[in-house]
Amino acid sequence: MVFPIQVPGGPEVLVIALLVLVPLAVVVGIAYLLVRLSRGGSDAREHTELARRVDDLERRVTALEETLESERATGESETN
Repeated sequence: MVFPIQVPGGPEVLVIALLVLVPLAVVVGIAYLLVRLSRGGSDAREHTELARRVDDLERRVTALEETLESERATGESETN
């Protein structure tokens, strides 16, 4: 006697998916954390570089503002 192959239904598929996905998610999460922790130095370097760039841009903005103010003052004294 030949028995037909039975395909699992909704609840069975859900249980099978959870049995596969939960351990997979744990492994991926641990791998992500390990990679993130091993690259900790690069984040500090990026932060230092960005802080340096912000300081440089702030100095440039201040210099441009001073130039603009001096040009306005020169323009006002010439018109008066």
